Amino acid sequence: VSVTVSESGDFGVSTGTRTVTIPASGSATLSIATNGDTDDEPNGSVSVRVNNGSGYTVSSTRTATIAVNDDDDPPPSSATLSIGDASGQEGLWVDFTVTLSEAVGYEVRVRWQAMSDYSADHPALESIDYWDKSGWLTFAAGETSRSSEVLIWDDTRDEADETFIVRLSDATVGIGIADDTGLMTIIDDD
Repeated sequence: VSVTVSESGDFGVSTGTRTVTIPASGSATLSIATNGDTDDEPNGSVSVRVNNGSGYTVSSTRTATIAVNDDDDPPPSSATLSIGDASGQEGLWVDFTVTLSEAVGYEVRVRWQAMSDYSADHPALESIDYWDKSGWLTFAAGETSRSSEVLIWDDTRDEADETFIVRLSDATVGIGIADDTGLMTIIDDD
C-alpha cells in the first residue's frame, strides 16, 4: 500500500511517499520518528495519507494525523512582571493591575494571592475586611496588562483606612517578577 507522510512544523520527519506491506491479517503499524531539539517552536503534526493504488480499496478515512507537541522551554526573556498599588471603598472591589514589561510571543501565567500585612499600621484582616482570594492571571502572546479584583467587605465601624497586599509568584519559566507586592488600601466609608 502506498502512503504519503507529511508534517506541519519542523520535527525532522522523513516525509514523502513510501510503501507499507500489509499482511493477510489486514493491519500494519507504521512508525514515524521525530527528532528532538532544544528550539522552542509551535506545536505541529504528522499526517499519513493512504494513496489510491491497484489491488486495494481506500476508505473515506484515508488520512491519520497525530499531534506533535513541542517540549522545549521558551527562550529566556528580559520581560518582567509588576503589580501596581490600588485602592477601593468598603463594600466594593479593589481592582489591581499586573503589567508585563514587554510583549512576548507566548502565553505568560502568574499566580496572585491576597493576604494580610501585619506589619502595616492598619492591617486589613482576611475574611473580615476583604475576601481571602487567590488566582492566576494569563497573558496571551503579545498582551502586556491584565487585571483582577478582590472583594472588600462592608462594615459599619468608623475606622482608619486599612491595607492588605496582593503578592505575585510562580510566573512562567523565563519571566521575572520585578515587583511582586501590590499594596491594596481599603477606604473607610463610615
